[in-house]
Amino acid sequence: MEKDSHNMTRSDFLSLATIADARLITAPALSTGAPFTFEKLKSKEQKMKTRKLGDLEVSEIGLGCMNMTGNYNPPVDRKESIKTIRTAFENGVTFFDTARVYGPYTDEELIGEALHNLPS
Repeated sequence: MEKDSHNMTRSDFLSLATIADARLITAPALSTGAPFTFEKLKSKEQKMKTRKLGDLEVSEIGLGCMNMTGNYNPPVDRKESIKTIRTAFENGVTFFDTARVYGPYTDEELIGEALHNLPS
């Protein structure tokens, strides 16, 4: 039986996601010919790529913030969430995924608190 390429099973999806994660982790090392290190990322030798999202230019990699304020689970420690958001921003992330249904607006307030007074 031939599988329709538009009907992906959960197992197919998880396999594909695992491969994609591995490629994201190894891509910086493979593209530069030099070993990837977090020190290089922090020193901005390897810049975050961006994409257009409508009129906005955002980082290619985003930070999903759904569970930081505890909509579907107990909230994560606020200080740890702020640290995570700041670290992501310092490493070039400018796309923070939030939604009104998570709060409403609780994730946006957390991101605002985390990024307040940081150099852009």
